[in-house]
Amino acid sequence: MTDFAHGAVAEHDFEEREHRELAPGINRIHDVALAVGTLAAPDLCFAMLDVVDWIDGVLVPHATWEETWLYPEFERRAGTPWATRMMIYEHHQIREVARRVVNGRERIRVEPTRAEMVALRADLLALEALLRAHVEREERFLVPLLVDEARVEVEVV
Repeated sequence: MTDFAHGAVAEHDFEEREHRELAPGINRIHDVALAVGTLAAPDLCFAMLDVVDWIDGVLVPHATWEETWLYPEFERRAGTPWATRMMIYEHHQIREVARRVVNGRERIRVEPTRAEMVALRADLLALEALLRAHVEREERFLVPLLVDEARVEVEVV
């Protein structure tokens, strides 16, 4: 029978919880994207403030934690920095689109043009898609490293 090393299971559970906690914010991005064009400018600005606060208060700290602790741990366990190169690049993409979303909120404060509204919706949907795909790739390709190494450690002992 294969048991898991306690630390790896705890790390795996922590990462799963982190991703579950991202879900409401990602869903909110989707909802706001769908509301673009249907809400009056003040209401849309208020909805966007919720998204911007989530980016600053949840998304950025999460990405920072992954890059400073989690990804180096994956690299150590995999024995190569290539294990996380794509994820780090995706963080760059996510930050760039998040910056456009934040800037988009500023542009819609007073009588936004149709082009500004279209761009904002596109950026919100792009951010949502990037985040959902990124989280899924982490869960499919990186998080299993935690469990796989735990199996090897326990079987070897």
